[in-house]
Amino acid sequence: MHSLYNILTVLYTIVPFYQLEGAVRLLHCFALCGNHNSNYVNEGIFPSLIKAIHSTDIASHTHPLVVTSYYELSVRYYKFMDINDVQRTVTLLLGTNAMRSSVYQVRCRCAYFFLKMTEAMEGKASMLLPTIGSFSGTTFINYFM
Repeated sequence: MHSLYNILTVLYTIVPFYQLEGAVRLLHCFALCGNHNSNYVNEGIFPSLIKAIHSTDIASHTHPLVVTSYYELSVRYYKFMDINDVQRTVTLLLGTNAMRSSVYQVRCRCAYFFLKMTEAMEGKASMLLPTIGSFSGTTFINYFM
């Protein structure tokens, strides 16, 4: 887990994309191995790794698999994020490397992850309205045409 932590928080700018994508996927699979209510997921190093990944700049990685893996992990385990991390993730989802990406598949996946993030937040999603308001109108329509 220590080397996984190093890849996700320190070395993510210099390791090849397949190692970074593998590290993000490994983190995702670690949680899938047990029940979501298990001690392995809710306590210990896993929540710390989820928190640490949001302090990095992985979302600006150039490879689409790394970017989409990061957002998938973020949405699935948003319950470990504080409101600042959620707002930062939503801002990144609405940004040029996600829903405004030049890669069609990234745009579509990020739109899906954005939907899932707001659904998971249930009544708290209204806190994101100022952030969401910056990405509306013709801008939204033009990026998905």
